[in-house]
Amino acid sequence: KIPTAPYARPSTPEVAASIRPFIRQTDCLLLDHHGSLTAGASLSEAYHKLELMEQVAKSYLAALQLGPVRELDPEEVEKLNFMRENTYGIKWPVIPF
Repeated sequence: KIPTAPYARPSTPEVAASIRPFIRQTDCLLLDHHGSLTAGASLSEAYHKLELMEQVAKSYLAALQLGPVRELDPEEVEKLNFMRENTYGIKWPVIPF
């Protein structure tokens, strides 16, 4: 899940205050009525996280058009992640930073 920071007027200290509760817990978040924000150790890393976030949003929007989105159980997601890494040798994150 990607958290959403509450609305803050652009170019004011309120923006920093609105993201402060989230920024230590996540490196991707949405800014209410603004857009998205990503952070990384480098500009390239932050950019690739933004690209991934946008792709996930597009996929989710397409899925919503088909009806209610059913999420996999966390245990199944864990098994798939294990399989991806140990069977196919693909480490997360898939996008190289």
